[in-house]
Amino acid sequence: MVKFYDEKCVGCGKCASDCPIGIISVRKGKAGNRNMQCMQCGHCVAVCPTEAVYIDDYDSSEIEECNKEINLSAEDYLHLIKSRRSIRKYKEMPIEREKLENIIEAGRFTATAKNTQSNQFIVLGNDLEEFKNMFWSSIENLLADEERGKLLPKEIGMFLRNKKKNPDNDFIFRNAPNVIFVANDKPVDSGLACQNMENMAVVQGIGVLYDGYLARLTDIFPNLKEYLGIDEDKNICMAMLVGYPDVKYRRTVSRKKANVSWR
Repeated sequence: MVKFYDEKCVGCGKCASDCPIGIISVRKGKAGNRNMQCMQCGHCVAVCPTEAVYIDDYDSSEIEECNKEINLSAEDYLHLIKSRRSIRKYKEMPIEREKLENIIEAGRFTATAKNTQSNQFIVLGNDLEEFKNMFWSSIENLLADEERGKLLPKEIGMFLRNKKKNPDNDFIFRNAPNVIFVANDKPVDSGLACQNMENMAVVQGIGVLYDGYLARLTDIFPNLKEYLGIDEDKNICMAMLVGYPDVKYRRTVSRKKANVSWR
């Protein structure tokens, strides 16, 4: 719930005018909540010139002043987007915990519809091998059932056969050191978070592959979702393989022209 330090409030009304749902008013020179439901977006906290506003459900110690000079130009940012690649070859090198935490933070602070902040993140590292075994065992059991096996994309059987011939030839996990699952009942929110998470990974020298096979297949197996601890009201929206790239790309590539209408 949004609350106010009366001794700091100067009654400027900036919080009230910027509140997306209009629950703040200024009376007798002080801002206050109209006793309406707050979506806890934090606009009031961010816009207040005297730090008179806080949300009691959140940790105020993580708030930062927006006075840092950002030197990232539009040209540099566009180059970052153009030069990113889907990485399918990874070094046998663990990712530092701090860098993984930065990736999750990028997802945590991504915009969500109505500020629900309902994305759930699962980072597999130490338990990844155990999960892989469970995953492939579940796939094999389903393929053994002729009727139920039709639920799987036809190429999955080929992936399993290739892996049995050569365990390193894993078309799903690609020998990445970590997998990040993002779950939600709002897939758009998860998609937005994943894009920011990838950008954070890239600037730290980490490669990413959006693994649609892994996300969709894991989501159909209740035992795998239970192992991951996915909330019952959520689906797995995306799985991201992350690791240090074992390949160097030297240039950007071309793309189709934008299908855009300027009206």
